[in-house]
Amino acid sequence: MNPNTLRVARVPFGLFVLGLVACGALLCPALGAAQESAGRRNVLTLHSYHPSVWTDNIQRGYEAVLGDYADVDISVEYMDAKRDSTPAYQHALFAAYQRKYRKTRFDVVLTSDNIALEFALQYRRELFPDAPIVFCGVNGFSRGMLRGQSGVTGVIERGDFAENIKVARTLWPQTDTVYVVADRTTTGEINLARFRDIMALKHPDLAVIVLRDFMSDDLLRKLSSLPQDSFVFLISFWRDMLGDYISEDRLHDVLQACSVPVFSRTEWFIGAGVMGGKCVSGFDQGRRAGLMAARILSGDAVEDIPVQHEGHARFLFDQGEMEQHGINAEALPPGSEVLGGDDKGMRFRPVTVMLFGGAFAALFVLVVGFGGVLVSLYRSRRALEAERDRSARIIEKTPAIICGVTADGETTFLNPFGEAATGYHQEELVGRNWWTTFYPGESYAQVEKLFSEMQGLDVSGYEMDLTAKDGTTRTIMWTSMNRFAPTGELLEVVGFGDDVTERRAAERALRESEGRYRLLFEAAHDGIVILRGGRLWDCNPSCEELMGVSRKEILGTTPSDFSPRVQPGGGLSSEQAAELLEAAEQGHSRVFEWRHRRADGTMFDAEVSLSGFVVDNVNYVQAIVRDVTEMRRMRELMTQNEKMLSLGGLAAGMAHELNNPLGAVLQSVQNIERRFSESLPSNTQVAGEVGVNLDAVRQYLERRGIDRMLMGIRQAGTRAASIVRNMLEFSDSVDGGREPCRITECVDRAMDLLAAEMRQKQTDLLSGVRIEREFDASALCVPCNRAELEQVLLNVLRNAVQAVQETVREGEEGTLRLTTRLEGGYVVVEVEDNGPGVPEADRRRVFEPFFTTRDPGEGTGLGLSVSYFIVTQNHGGEFYVEPAASEKGARFVIRLPYGDACRVDEGKTQHEDVGSGRAAH
Repeated sequence: MNPNTLRVARVPFGLFVLGLVACGALLCPALGAAQESAGRRNVLTLHSYHPSVWTDNIQRGYEAVLGDYADVDISVEYMDAKRDSTPAYQHALFAAYQRKYRKTRFDVVLTSDNIALEFALQYRRELFPDAPIVFCGVNGFSRGMLRGQSGVTGVIERGDFAENIKVARTLWPQTDTVYVVADRTTTGEINLARFRDIMALKHPDLAVIVLRDFMSDDLLRKLSSLPQDSFVFLISFWRDMLGDYISEDRLHDVLQACSVPVFSRTEWFIGAGVMGGKCVSGFDQGRRAGLMAARILSGDAVEDIPVQHEGHARFLFDQGEMEQHGINAEALPPGSEVLGGDDKGMRFRPVTVMLFGGAFAALFVLVVGFGGVLVSLYRSRRALEAERDRSARIIEKTPAIICGVTADGETTFLNPFGEAATGYHQEELVGRNWWTTFYPGESYAQVEKLFSEMQGLDVSGYEMDLTAKDGTTRTIMWTSMNRFAPTGELLEVVGFGDDVTERRAAERALRESEGRYRLLFEAAHDGIVILRGGRLWDCNPSCEELMGVSRKEILGTTPSDFSPRVQPGGGLSSEQAAELLEAAEQGHSRVFEWRHRRADGTMFDAEVSLSGFVVDNVNYVQAIVRDVTEMRRMRELMTQNEKMLSLGGLAAGMAHELNNPLGAVLQSVQNIERRFSESLPSNTQVAGEVGVNLDAVRQYLERRGIDRMLMGIRQAGTRAASIVRNMLEFSDSVDGGREPCRITECVDRAMDLLAAEMRQKQTDLLSGVRIEREFDASALCVPCNRAELEQVLLNVLRNAVQAVQETVREGEEGTLRLTTRLEGGYVVVEVEDNGPGVPEADRRRVFEPFFTTRDPGEGTGLGLSVSYFIVTQNHGGEFYVEPAASEKGARFVIRLPYGDACRVDEGKTQHEDVGSGRAAH
């Protein structure tokens, strides 16, 4: 045979092989249908992110188990949520998946990471009803995430932060600071909260600086200039401060620029800027989830497959990064795996081999399967006939309108449900124009609009108002399928109509209900927040005011973001909040007190009511937050009043009991002194009768100190008598003479009395004290006993002046701030100082009789007690103490009922600043 003949012979053989392959490809759908009828199974793997080292390793783990199942078809979807995870984007994915898989029934759905699991649970009923879900790579897992769901299990991702930091400190021992790179994605927030808690418990000596809300360029510059006594721990950085997506290549550049080692708990960027750490294995996560899916495919119940809380983690390091930072491999933990050199280039070669091997295997199966196609054609024909009969039965029994309409609008068929919905029998409709029959008059505009929007294409979810035979209007949601002739001519439109009339009515009622709820929600005085997945999902204006921050800044945060790290009971806020939310999601409502932190750092205690509810298989928690600061103050005030009333009765009884013996003591001392006086003739007479010289007796008394003893008895008795008078005043609630008094005049009079008292005692306590007055310009009057009110003000001012002396001794200027104003029917007087303040424990006792913080002998402890009774009992007002607005000091507040006996002049608040003989303007 010559070469030319050989060449000619080869051509037909090649064409024959290509023909076999082409025929196999054309006949594959028939073969697939035959195989499916023989029991093929479908598995969907839904990944939260895009294809990457982490996601690819999880997928390899899935396929390492499920690839051995010849009857399993695996569909792979990537949500790419690192770029966009908004509700609108997720709804668009739902619509795409719904259309793509509308004819596919999945036997198992595998999800990776949090967003895919949340998406699968939210749209489970529409996309893959009754399909078991197996998750992996989920952070911050709690049982509440699965509340209301069944048939769900999986593997939790738990990175060992404590072990990673321990290893990092071993390899980089000079460090005293760790810089944490974290973004505000869902995973980033969950892991950052856990990292902070672990650092506080396990490594409290290590300073933690969080790097977030950066642009990538700014973060690169920051990392490139870090001090050598620190290292970096990477949690995640997929979005910058504007929420824009950061590509893997860009993040690689940022991490490569770091001047110190970078550690991480995932294998994602090992060798790409990250030196290493104890890494969670994506392959292991996928393999474990794959094993669970295999058990389900083998017939095991999902309820018998528990959620796995512990996964495999390994020490993984990069040789190049270790060399760059001078770290010897001998220092690594035992069993560590070191990547480097040619290993990096070979990391993806197994995948390449698998792809080529899979392609050749598919080609082999295709050629071999071609032989079985001829045999299955006969079976397929029989199956098609059976399918036709089955379809007819389905059309007859389907609870929806199914109809056929030609291109000219002529009705070809109508199923029984359509007859019942429209009122027409099929015999009446066949041959009649569908459009003019059901859309008469002005309603025909809907048909014109439909034709202009369809443009020869199918429709899905298209709503029109159909007029039934009895004249009633039904809202029908249409989905259509066009049948064309081989020439491309439209033969028939098959319509599937869902009667949504009642549903739309219910939705309108729901919108009205939601409107009423929103009105109550917005107008509520208490702060109301709605949480979803542990994060604040909605809040009302009262919550914004309570937290001191806008709604936009509140949404997406966690309860621990508005709480101190530790609650008053000693527990971590993040852990306690997680437990309370989980209990609420499980149906356990709770009412408890919680300490909050406003945006400006101030703390307040609130009563919180938690309750959970479910909407569309999604768990929500409603929290009603009520600030109890004022309620606590009123409760303490009432308790104080009751206590003071009891003490008042006790004081009155004690005073009366002490008064008589005290009078006898003072009278006896006075009589003893009078018995030694020569001015009384009877003393001289009796002394002469007994042979005693009075002058000698006085000298004896003086030399023995008896006269000083008598003087001490008299002074002590006088002081005791003063205490008894104060106790009687303390217990006396008789309403004395009342007259309208201008409050500013009383304050000025009390200041004058204090200055006179200081001059009399020859003390100069007011020097170096700055007195600031901020008086309401209105002539604020109160009905009062002027003398009693001035006594109260004098006591308060005296205490304030004495309190600021400690500030003066420290070299600072003492300050007294006097304020008057009208507030809700009360005239308010405030005396604020910058002294040491009153400790919280002493605030509840400061008005008790005989309570004092001064040295013995410097006060009776009755001044504020008497003042308290004068204000609360004699004048029906309020008297309490609170911390000053500045960093230190106390503020005494007097609230007296406002009287209109004086003319009130309109005017602005006057500011007067006087101290040490000088005025400031």
